[in-house]
Amino acid sequence: MNVQFVGPEFFSFLGVEMIAGREILDQVADLGEFSQMRDQFPQIDGLSAVVNESALKVMNKSKEEALGAAVRVFTEENGQLFSNYKGNIVGVVNDYHTKDLRYPIVPTVFIPINDFKPEYLLVRSKQMDSSDLINQLADTWKSVEPIRPFEFSVLNDRILMQYEEQEKASFLIGLFSLISIVISGLGIYGLALFVADSKRKEVGIRKILGAGILSVQKMLLGEFLRPVLLGAIISLPLGYYLMNYWLKQFPEKLEPGIGIFLLTILISSLLMALTVSWRPFQASTVNPVETLERD
Repeated sequence: MNVQFVGPEFFSFLGVEMIAGREILDQVADLGEFSQMRDQFPQIDGLSAVVNESALKVMNKSKEEALGAAVRVFTEENGQLFSNYKGNIVGVVNDYHTKDLRYPIVPTVFIPINDFKPEYLLVRSKQMDSSDLINQLADTWKSVEPIRPFEFSVLNDRILMQYEEQEKASFLIGLFSLISIVISGLGIYGLALFVADSKRKEVGIRKILGAGILSVQKMLLGEFLRPVLLGAIISLPLGYYLMNYWLKQFPEKLEPGIGIFLLTILISSLLMALTVSWRPFQASTVNPVETLERD
């Protein structure tokens, strides 16, 4: 299992839900007794540990059965122990991601830092842009770790950095989609001009026979609706395949429902109608006598 060293009240600080038991507290009964094996390798006895839901599956226990169960975390090589931590489970925490969403949640046991020097300190503040706060944090860090230089980052910014590639890809896809829509719109508008001009006699005859403006527009728009639907039939299966292929990199993903594809067809049809509706409207309002006399 994955092992993570945490400070007291780590989960309440992050707002992670405990689904059974409690979290590690700042008391001797939870931190355990620290000692060294062979004068250099760490050992803790009597510590309190917390496991996540995924760890329960490995342990083959329910969350109630896990509470109080003995736990031992150690590293061993050639029969020699290089770390040895023993204690009991006092709580079960809800599964949550510690890496970006491309990585699955792994079974994890959380044990107290005890006598170790932390590599990171988490600080919650509403004024991360305050120079006074940064100076105060730097002074505090030097008192804890005088050798290692002070560096800081905002957790939300680090989380967003994990998805920079996806954001860039999303921007490029959106940009090229916009360009393709504009080019397609210009092509459809040009085609609308051609169709309306080539059917002016037919429109004139229909109007003489009593056809209304709405009927004529419906006839002309139908010329463009069919290729839009044909394009949707060809492109949507490909889009579904590419979307599922992209989602494979995430262990937890949403299944693309049919609604998004129906919405795509609806938006494409509306864009087509808005692009070409003006020219058919003009053709349907022309006096049919003038249309038939033109040639």
